[in-house]
Amino acid sequence: MRINIEQGSQEWLSLRQTKLGASEIAASLGVSKFTPKNLKELVEVKKGIRKVFYNQAMRDGNNYEARARELAEIHFGEMFEPHTYLEDERGVLIASLDGISMSVQSGYRDWETDRKSTRL
Repeated sequence: MRINIEQGSQEWLSLRQTKLGASEIAASLGVSKFTPKNLKELVEVKKGIRKVFYNQAMRDGNNYEARARELAEIHFGEMFEPHTYLEDERGVLIASLDGISMSVQSGYRDWETDRKSTRL
């Protein structure tokens, strides 16, 4: 389910500390090439014991997200908005999307409605 939270806000950062983010799946499976590399290191990051080094490429990625969305909107002729989704079965998984189109969101809502109506 989509949650109304501003990405980068203190509320969002606090929420990410208690959830498993899409970008952390590789570490949780022990196959990440970056820090954290495995579940033990990921737990240490979540607890504040271990720090993640943010290199220039990561900083640039954050700095240019808004401009990349603008260019995608021009290229595709649709609006792209950042959104955060929380998995609604257990509330453990979180995904913060840099930008999602309105047409994809509409399709997701249709799928989610169908999925919930056919649950056993």
